Amino acid sequence: MYSLIALGAVGMAIYLRLYVYDSVIVRQSSMEPTLHPQDRVIVNKRAYRRGFPKRGDIVALFHPQEGTLVLKRVIGLPGEVVKIRSEGVYINDQFLSEPYLGQKTMIPADRAYGVPAGHVFVLGDNRDQSEDSRDYGPLPLSRIKGRAVLIFWPREHFRKL
Repeated sequence: MYSLIALGAVGMAIYLRLYVYDSVIVRQSSMEPTLHPQDRVIVNKRAYRRGFPKRGDIVALFHPQEGTLVLKRVIGLPGEVVKIRSEGVYINDQFLSEPYLGQKTMIPADRAYGVPAGHVFVLGDNRDQSEDSRDYGPLPLSRIKGRAVLIFWPREHFRKL
């Protein structure tokens, strides 16, 4: 009886890991102060099966040139124009409030990016240390693995995202 329960639990854990959730170790400082190097994050791989990322979501995505898994924040959605100016980010000429940034970060000024259908524009929260859509352009949805939902390690960083 107990072996059947244990087998069921193992099977459920394998299913969840393969099809629903994954864990990611943060390897870069590009999302500070929200995420720090060595934070361990749970990613919901099914988050966008029926919907589209929302502005502000932190997504796990495959880096376009390197193929490594990185975490970035969704800023621009399909059909929008993202303008980066010295004072901050504008979406369709409306200033984007970004309280998660913490301290003022340097942003190269006066660039505009159109976001095509089926794509998102992503930025790291640590704009000075982030390689993101400013470097490789809007990302196709196919590069997104899922939505970061929880920091689970280290314990002092534990929180919902």
